[in-house]
Amino acid sequence: VRDFYEEALDVLRCQDKHEYVYKNVLARKLLLGKHSLNTASMFFEFRAGDSKLDALIINGSSHAYEIKTELDELKRLPRQLQDYQKRFEHVWVLTNDRHVAGVMEITSDDIGISVLNKKCQISVVRVAKKQHKYLDSAAIMSSLRRDEYIQIAKNFGFDDIGIPNTRIYSAASNFMAGI
Repeated sequence: VRDFYEEALDVLRCQDKHEYVYKNVLARKLLLGKHSLNTASMFFEFRAGDSKLDALIINGSSHAYEIKTELDELKRLPRQLQDYQKRFEHVWVLTNDRHVAGVMEITSDDIGISVLNKKCQISVVRVAKKQHKYLDSAAIMSSLRRDEYIQIAKNFGFDDIGIPNTRIYSAASNFMAGI
């Protein structure tokens, strides 16, 4: 009986089509269904240049998800994808049937495309390819908080002793660019 009610709730949720529904399905189906909470983390509204990524899953590699619901337009998508490609290995657009053709038309073959159907299932239209050629260490650093970029730099041998707070970002950035 519980399974019946959960399935009914999923159907009702998917008829609403708000971004929250898409994020919820990503968390449940991909983070909890495909990955392990011991080895993966998920972030929402992650700052990436001039854009805010809707969802990010880190599990040894980075999987960026830009969500385009039926309520969204696609005009900002090319710029958003440029920001994401500089920072993340795998870039995906999670959308609906209405936007699939438009998304395919304005994206390169490197960008993955998935569709959320009426039953709250995610179908892969095109698999995201690893995009190391676009990654930019300065862009990645600019998306991190101070504690995060310092810890990452320290993991590679960076020493921040004696560096004034006003110069720590540029010192860590220069150090990471040299690796």
